[in-house]
Amino acid sequence: MSYKEVGGLTGSATLGAIGAKVGSAVATGVATGIAVFLGVTIGGVAIIAIGFIGAGVGAYGASQGGGAFGEFIGESIYQYKKGGF
Repeated sequence: MSYKEVGGLTGSATLGAIGAKVGSAVATGVATGIAVFLGVTIGGVAIIAIGFIGAGVGAYGASQGGGAFGEFIGESIYQYKKGGF
C-alpha cells in the first residue's frame, strides 16, 4: 500500500464525514428558510428526506475533494522521505 493510497483513503473518509454533517445542516437550514419565506410548513418526513439528500451530496463532494487532497499529501510525504524535495 502506498502513501498516496493511504492519504487518499484518509482524506476521503475524514472530509466525507465532515461534508455529510455540513451538507445535512445546510440543506435543512435552506429548506426551512424557504418554507418560512413562503409561509408554509415542512413536515417531519420531508425535512428528514432533505437532510438525507444534503448529507449525501455533502459527503460525496467532500470525499472527492478530500481523496484528491489526501493523495497529494501522501505523495508529498513519499517524495520527502525519498529525498525528492
